[in-house]
Amino acid sequence: MAKVLTSEEENQLLQFFPNGVIAIDFETTGLSPLSDNIIEVAAVKLKPNKECETFHTLVNPEREIPPYTIKIHQITDEMVKNSPTMGQTIDGFVDFLEDLPLIAHNAQFDMGFLIKECHHFEKDLGKRDIFDSCHMGRSVFKKKEKSPENFKLSGLAEFFQIPLNHHRALDDSFACLRIFSNCLGLVEAEKRNEFVRSRAFIFNTKTIKTPGNYQVKKELKLLIEKIPTQEHLNITYSGGTQGNSPRPVRPIGIIPQPKGLVLYAECLLTKVHKSFHLQKIKKVELLEKK
Repeated sequence: MAKVLTSEEENQLLQFFPNGVIAIDFETTGLSPLSDNIIEVAAVKLKPNKECETFHTLVNPEREIPPYTIKIHQITDEMVKNSPTMGQTIDGFVDFLEDLPLIAHNAQFDMGFLIKECHHFEKDLGKRDIFDSCHMGRSVFKKKEKSPENFKLSGLAEFFQIPLNHHRALDDSFACLRIFSNCLGLVEAEKRNEFVRSRAFIFNTKTIKTPGNYQVKKELKLLIEKIPTQEHLNITYSGGTQGNSPRPVRPIGIIPQPKGLVLYAECLLTKVHKSFHLQKIKKVELLEKK
């Protein structure tokens, strides 16, 4: 893809982020930071003078890459075997981020991996705002007649005619930044700050609590086992509209978030993707097939 931003895209971003902004993306061995590893890191930084800087490297995950993820990103064990480990990468990456706000597509996932690695290697993420280009896209097009086919990175990139070599971290980072800019351009200038803060803002890293560990209690081990296959489960959850009643879900990943670990899953009752705090999950069972 053409790794450039148009002048209009630069202006849109710098009007909202006058000190600069960074889009990040990771390719990983799977979907859960607790049990998977990063294999590619990338970031694109737009500076106030409109210069663009990038950070990009393959990462040796120090484990075999599962065949099902190789099919997605085409990154093989051979490609990463001589690459730096995450321990050798994290210092330079966090330094590159400075104190700038970050954008990612489905930011919970990327930030979950980054939070986990920063805790593991005792790196401080500082106090920065995190924004989600997927949330931004959904909100911008909520009441518009013409909208993307879907709100995946590829769907939004196609809608905005942004070239994309999908599932490679540097290409996805550029696309994420351009998508966010194009979405900004569809929001009235006088409403932009309130709109983005209420729709695309995820959290500030100052709210992150350092966990004692990332261990999942034994009653929930079935979650870890079934995330790779996304096999349907029943969870008993003390919260939300269902109370303590079992609810069917398709587990996607267990993700570190500012207030602790969450299960990110599709609720099969509502067909909506939700986050369930692990401390509120009381029981996990296989969903019986009808």
